[in-house]
Amino acid sequence: MRTHLIHGEAFSVKACGVLPADVTLFGDLLDAVMAKREVCFDYHKLTGSKPEHRTVQPYHVGQIEHGWYLLAYDSKRKGMRTFALQRITNLVVQRAKFVRDPGFNAKDHLGDGFGVWSYEGTSNHAHEIQIRFEGYAARVVAERMWHSTQEIKSLKADGSVIEFQARLSGLEEITRWVLSWGSKATVLGPPELKKRVRVEVERMMERCK
Repeated sequence: MRTHLIHGEAFSVKACGVLPADVTLFGDLLDAVMAKREVCFDYHKLTGSKPEHRTVQPYHVGQIEHGWYLLAYDSKRKGMRTFALQRITNLVVQRAKFVRDPGFNAKDHLGDGFGVWSYEGTSNHAHEIQIRFEGYAARVVAERMWHSTQEIKSLKADGSVIEFQARLSGLEEITRWVLSWGSKATVLGPPELKKRVRVEVERMMERCK
């Protein structure tokens, strides 16, 4: 009679929306970051119809919102760019080395965004986010750390209604986040976020007719 559980019976992970990682690509990029060597690859942007060839100076590889991303300086575009690893193909690590900017910081590059989008240099135009959550959404939101600037205010003693506050440099990703909670979320401010959510809801309703 078996008295011990095997690993699969005692522990598991259920992945949802997690992007698969190419171990070889990940390793090659990390080596290039450490060695300060330029890399070139084909990159398929979300809004592009076909891949573009890019040559960049890799600075950082990070895991953000279930996916792996490369932060790199693009000399042609004269600025830092963020690349999703799953959209990188035909990677080649070059022999050419580069001088890394000693002032670079991955956190600063991403700024006060809510996810992977970069809002570097926009800290003076931050949005004060206020969202009311009810029911199960209130409890889930209150339990987790969503952003470094977040504050949670309980509006009911039992925690069934809360107000989520944060200071963000952009509204694209927070808009999607609000919509994901459906009627359990109500935007209190700023007006720009209210408008974005309303417009998206109206578009969704139009498509459901």
